[in-house]
Amino acid sequence: MLDYCEYCVTKDVHAGLIDGYDKEDLKNYKPAQAYHDNHGYFLFFACEDCLTEQKNKYDPIVFDNYAAYDEKVAANGERFE
Repeated sequence: MLDYCEYCVTKDVHAGLIDGYDKEDLKNYKPAQAYHDNHGYFLFFACEDCLTEQKNKYDPIVFDNYAAYDEKVAANGERFE
């Protein structure tokens, strides 16, 4: 688990909402936890605020359907998103 969500911080830095990784600014962000696919491979860290946004970047079967994930990997190679 991370003390703050790096994804949200980076997004706010790029949007100009904060200047950078100031310790005082970081206190305003929620902790982030690791998320893995249904095979146990690490995908990303996310807080509750950005989890849906980050999950939407991946094919839903990565999280929901173990057998379909295996079939897609077999058809497309080891890595796909």
